[in-house]
Amino acid sequence: GKDGLMFSLFGKKAPRERDVVPRTYALHAAVMQTIVFPPPDVIEALRRERSKEEWTKFCRELNAKRAEHLAGIKKREYARFLTPVERNILEKSIAEVTMQEYLNLQWRTEALQVLLWSLQRIPLLPSMNDDQSAPEDIFKSPVMEPFEAGIATWKLRDRREIDKSRDLAELWNWRSRTRQLIESGATLD
Repeated sequence: GKDGLMFSLFGKKAPRERDVVPRTYALHAAVMQTIVFPPPDVIEALRRERSKEEWTKFCRELNAKRAEHLAGIKKREYARFLTPVERNILEKSIAEVTMQEYLNLQWRTEALQVLLWSLQRIPLLPSMNDDQSAPEDIFKSPVMEPFEAGIATWKLRDRREIDKSRDLAELWNWRSRTRQLIESGATLD
């Protein structure tokens, strides 16, 4: 990804539970922002509907909740597993988050699902189609538990199963990227 997460957190070696579990919790905390707080287009509509005083009060209250949420994350051991991009978005005022930043954070739901699958917390990987997973889907079932329990008990699936699924995802990514290049008129070598 843009922030080089795979290599910065896991290097070129296969990830281990002690790295994957905290990353999963950090990603979960980041994705929660797309459920707990309204998207930028809704925020902008609320800004237009309210008086300056109401808007200021609304922002102050929502930003206090965001700050409280972030302070809670920063106290946790897994906070260092947030990427710089995620940390930047989480630290912004509610009115400063762009729609693209919000969507980028929401798209991380797929990454979270893959990590949860790899840790045997959900039975199936997300579908490899063009549909975006809904963040609230992850929160419908009790896949998360207190961090201390997760770090002590969650185990990765068999390496061969993970490798097989990763190979399939890479094939789908290659197909999708090739189609995108063809449709854009790029010359393929």
